[in-house]
Amino acid sequence: MHGKESESRIQNLKEAGFTEWEKLIFKGDNELAYAEEFKSNRRKELVKAGYRIWGNIDDQRTDLTGTFVGDRTFKMSNPMYYVP
Repeated sequence: MHGKESESRIQNLKEAGFTEWEKLIFKGDNELAYAEEFKSNRRKELVKAGYRIWGNIDDQRTDLTGTFVGDRTFKMSNPMYYVP
């Protein structure tokens, strides 16, 4: 079950033209892990499930570090916010 914030994210994806996906992964309200730890753990689960991460695109450095980041990483600028 998705929370209210997750439903907003899903609606934003649909409005941007992304209407089909196999799986969406959201951080739960009770998950206290930092971004790097959370994303590394989720990427590890994907790799163990048989997926291969070819590329990883995000706007924060912590989203592109840790383990199982993929063959290539791309940091996109986001002038709206920065996570140190």
